[in-house]
Amino acid sequence: MFAVDDLLRRWVEERAASPDPGDGEYAQFIADWLPLASSDDWHRMILGHNRELGDAPLFWIMRQPRCEKATALGIFYLARPGLLIAHDGDRSRVPERLKRAFDLIGEIRMRYVNGFYREATIGFDAVEALRREARLPARFDQGALDLVIPPEMRISIVGRKLGLHYGVRNAFLRDGPLGAR
Repeated sequence: MFAVDDLLRRWVEERAASPDPGDGEYAQFIADWLPLASSDDWHRMILGHNRELGDAPLFWIMRQPRCEKATALGIFYLARPGLLIAHDGDRSRVPERLKRAFDLIGEIRMRYVNGFYREATIGFDAVEALRREARLPARFDQGALDLVIPPEMRISIVGRKLGLHYGVRNAFLRDGPLGAR
């Protein structure tokens, strides 16, 4: 078993306490897999991320120096930044159910605009992400949009296209504790 950091360790413990006994085993598998996986694997994982698993793996991935720009943007848009436009960047005004998304969006935004993400080999369609994932309100102020989704995070990246695959889940079912039964 690979040593996991505190974020993933706490996440595994939370998942292990869920009513589904396989959740803890799957979370442990993911926590062990993440540090060994390639940045391409991380990107594919976020394309098929099951929100019911929680956001700890997303926080972990976006904090890694080898996280691709497209992967960070994918996580950012999956967190639905448009839902936060009405709150003017004030966490105290954000409903409780959106606070983790607020934190995730804010941390990625800070890292992105400060140049933390350097790799840009994977393509990203920002126009499509804004249209399908951002959840922009019907009416909004341009300044509010720029605060939540800065202009540089609305620029597409030309690069390789990676498709969704279920490699992590399939590997878990094949090689993990459930597959060994």
